[in-house]
Amino acid sequence: MAASYLSLNLVSRTLGSMAEWSEYQEEVAQFFRDLGLKAETNATIEGVRTSHEVDVVVRSKHVGIAIMWLVECKHWKSPIPKEKVLALRALLTT
Repeated sequence: MAASYLSLNLVSRTLGSMAEWSEYQEEVAQFFRDLGLKAETNATIEGVRTSHEVDVVVRSKHVGIAIMWLVECKHWKSPIPKEKVLALRALLTT
């Protein structure tokens, strides 16, 4: 299965409560659904050693190849460091 890593800045607002975070995750999932893709929030993904919670999992097929995007919804003031992305990838790559 192909894996893609991307950074989206869909919402620029202050997030505080857990309800706001779950709404943000749902907004991100809806963005992908509006593109015609399947998106699931708070999904559990089997990793190399154990299962992991992922904020949004997006699945699609392109020319018969299954594609999955793993989306972690973060509200950081600076871009996410490459090391964090690579650490996520290492946990989930089989």
